[in-house]
Amino acid sequence: MIVVPDAGPLIYLAGAGHLNLLPQLYDRVVVPRVVFDEIVVAGAGLTGSSEVAAAGWIHEAAPPDPVLGRMLNQGEAAAIPLAQRLGADLLCDDAAGRSEARRRGIVVIGTLGVLLVAKRRGLLVNVRPVLESMVREGMFVSGALAKEILSAAGEDESWKLTRRRPTQKSRPDQRSEGLDRARGSMANCCRRARLWSVRNQCPPARTVRS
Repeated sequence: MIVVPDAGPLIYLAGAGHLNLLPQLYDRVVVPRVVFDEIVVAGAGLTGSSEVAAAGWIHEAAPPDPVLGRMLNQGEAAAIPLAQRLGADLLCDDAAGRSEARRRGIVVIGTLGVLLVAKRRGLLVNVRPVLESMVREGMFVSGALAKEILSAAGEDESWKLTRRRPTQKSRPDQRSEGLDRARGSMANCCRRARLWSVRNQCPPARTVRS
């Protein structure tokens, strides 16, 4: 199986110390060059840049689609057609990007969906500490969604953690635009993770609301 990730999931997985989940869940991780450059070059010194740069298992490919680039950011405009061409899953948290990918028949999974699948396959002991780390790094996760994810993972559903205030090392997409757009997309990650897990014969977890 192949996955094509957008920048956000790579940043948050790397920031939480779990970027290596991707090569354990997928045979190949193919990253559009524009996404790699956004994280490693333009984002040098910020969350995830050194981890992504050092990940020798990442393959780079594909320029952005100029038509999609007028509707989506450059990373998604490159990732979506690349995933379609490779028959790959798209790893994306952006609502507009996920909608366009689904319209094209692409299997979509989000960052939190990756955590659920990883736990079901025995790659994570607990989702909570990773989720808490991502929130501290700037990921927006509503209290209701956090409880739903924890319930799906079979863990204590209590949740009081709030996102930290932005610092000088925070990425722009962690402070505003990317987070605001992610609010409308994260709510689908539980259902997508269940579909992914059934397709890959992962052990079932507790049922969550779609």
